[in-house]
Amino acid sequence: MERERARSSASGTTRTPAQPLPQTPAQKADEDRKVDEIVRAGPSGAFAVAGLATAIVVALYLGFYLLVYLPRGAMQ
Repeated sequence: MERERARSSASGTTRTPAQPLPQTPAQKADEDRKVDEIVRAGPSGAFAVAGLATAIVVALYLGFYLLVYLPRGAMQ
C-alpha cells in the first residue's frame, strides 16, 4: 500500500476509488428496505434542532423583555 502511494505521488497521478460492484436484485431490495425504514422514521433530528432553536429565540426575547424593557419603565 505504501509503495503504491509513493509510486502514484511520484508520478503525479492520483488513484481513483474503485467502482462499486453491480448489485444483485436481492442486494438492491435489501438496500431499498433499509431506505424505506429510514424514511419511515422521519426527520426527528431536524425537528429537534428546529425546536431547540425556537426555544432559544423565545428565551432570549423573554429575557430581554423581563430584564431590560420592563425595568426601564415608560420613557417620557
